Amino acid sequence: MPYLIRFFLPFLFILHFFIYPISPAWAFNRVLSVPQQPFFISIEQHKYEAGEIRKAFLRTSTELYRLYEMEGLIYRDSHYSLVHADSDNIEDLIWHIELEDPQKGNDLTMWVTTLSKVKLGWVILTPEGETRWDNLPLDIEIPGDVILYVSPNTPEYRGISSYRGNDILSFVYTIAITPDGPALVSVPEIYQQLTKISRMVIANEADPKLRLVYENICDDYQRMTEGRMPSKEAILNFTWEKILDFEWE
Repeated sequence: MPYLIRFFLPFLFILHFFIYPISPAWAFNRVLSVPQQPFFISIEQHKYEAGEIRKAFLRTSTELYRLYEMEGLIYRDSHYSLVHADSDNIEDLIWHIELEDPQKGNDLTMWVTTLSKVKLGWVILTPEGETRWDNLPLDIEIPGDVILYVSPNTPEYRGISSYRGNDILSFVYTIAITPDGPALVSVPEIYQQLTKISRMVIANEADPKLRLVYENICDDYQRMTEGRMPSKEAILNFTWEKILDFEWE
């Protein structure tokens, strides 16, 4: 009997440890993962309060990282793509996790990107919102190792406040996955296409202030077709927040 007690006590303790945090009375756990990737995200959500995230962690083969920035948000959806962003033959990840801030009523996206050759990954948080780009018939060719990020806002050009909304043609940024993490880059072939579309919108814009904003956006796109960086206003409008670097073995 003492042997059985010694055997079952650790088992009961471990069972209690896992069952208690996910008691159906107040919370439940969810695991977000991508097949064949050496890490996953676990989130503990309130059963009520629209499923707000109480705790969030990213687990790799070597470390456990707490994602404080996810806490208080609501998980909506996720999808991913696999690309060849470095020189090895292993596919790299671009993972797009959709979130909502219930306090501010804003949408956000958490991006998880990796480079398999150096076994490094990055977690980025960005604001999102519906814009006019969502309703245009676009057929833009995008290189596999480039992320197209549509800002929900226009830059604040010449003291004009930002515009946002589903009828606004906001600024579009191209992001490359580099050994130092995702970075803003100019991809001329993409900005040539964006410039053409933007000029068509300008031709039909009646609001003089908004038209001026669009003209400034086109000027920035023109710089980027030449491989240069955009204006200071456009860079300040680029609100990517890197919240975590991680690695695995």
